[in-house]
Amino acid sequence: MGAAIFEGNTTVSTWTQFTQPVQYLNQDIPTTLQITMFASDPTNPQDGSTVFFDELDYESLTVGIEDYNQAGVNAYPNPVIDDVGFNLGSNELATVNIYNILGTSVLQETITREQNSVSLRFISNGTYIWQLTTRQGEPIKTGKLIKTN
Repeated sequence: MGAAIFEGNTTVSTWTQFTQPVQYLNQDIPTTLQITMFASDPTNPQDGSTVFFDELDYESLTVGIEDYNQAGVNAYPNPVIDDVGFNLGSNELATVNIYNILGTSVLQETITREQNSVSLRFISNGTYIWQLTTRQGEPIKTGKLIKTN
């Protein structure tokens, strides 16, 4: 999760440019960007507050990001009905995280080459993102998964 707050104490009646950096507060690799803006303090909203945006830009600056998608690592079957298996490639052990389209984790389990499947029976039908990480939390691979009946 990231956060940025631009606070102005006065009413602005002309075009005003500002830049507001977002501080990312999580160690997970983000898969979704959602921007929510308020015309007044969201904890103390003011009736009649209005804000207009003429242009909104988003720039992501990353440093040291490597391509971590390892060959031979995948999820099967896809689409999945009940249980999904993972080929771990050269990895002996991994943590699988499954996120809904809002970026909320709906499942986290440790798997091995021998016990490499997880049950998705309790998860609603839809599209999900899966991510495998090492014991140290380093990413192995990320992919898309479709859950059906």
